Amino acid sequence: TIYGKAVYVGSSDGNFRSLRLKDGKLLWVHQGVKGFCDAAPYVDKTQVIFNTWGGKVYSLDTKMGTTQWTWTIPGSHFFSAGASTPLKTGNRVFIVSPDRRTYCLDTWTGDVLYFADCGRESNILSEDGKIIFIKAMGGQAWALPTQIKKSEINGTLAPDSPSKDRWMPDVPVFEPEKAIWSVQSGLGKDIGSSTLALCGNMLLIPSDKGNLHALDRNTGAQLWIHKIGLGLTNPVSAWEENGKICILVSTMDGKIELLEI
Repeated sequence: TIYGKAVYVGSSDGNFRSLRLKDGKLLWVHQGVKGFCDAAPYVDKTQVIFNTWGGKVYSLDTKMGTTQWTWTIPGSHFFSAGASTPLKTGNRVFIVSPDRRTYCLDTWTGDVLYFADCGRESNILSEDGKIIFIKAMGGQAWALPTQIKKSEINGTLAPDSPSKDRWMPDVPVFEPEKAIWSVQSGLGKDIGSSTLALCGNMLLIPSDKGNLHALDRNTGAQLWIHKIGLGLTNPVSAWEENGKICILVSTMDGKIELLEI
């Protein structure tokens, strides 16, 4: 991630680095990182937050690289949020994890405020930071409010929850009925980790089967499905140009397409 005049990058050698954008000079290095870094970090003027395949989430000081807090995905040693970028809005950080939960952490302490029993590795924040869009493994898509008060969350895990064996009785569970919307997205069982994208009224969801799904971001209604290839669909780039929406998309089997709407 590029922020200001620096580049922030993790690796597989146990180090996380800040490099000067101009010439690559090392500004600082944070050592002892457990697991390799896959997804891009979140960076602002006060925090660098990143996930690793060691089941850890790290928050570092942006200028010095010193530890602010660390958090471990609870309940199992092999679950990791390594394929997703943390999302921060206000004083909350959202982590979508392969244990099929979306965790809301306190920005300054790393304490779990609550979790939603949905997700896996794909998410995106609305431009104003008020909504988090999530793709779940079982073919569902969700739009959840990000600023709901902790005191208003008092749900429990459903009997058929995929994570019922990792119950945390002291952590509130977000009730599904408080979602802005939740739908069957049409993806079916999907374990692709490519991040979601927003453009215009669309939520774009890459799949592990070479498809790109478009949902109405306001309702979750399916708009269209486009077949690109047979392999995993990579993260997409989408923008508006000359009255059209342009979407650049590729798949793991070597297909690249530019779509116009």
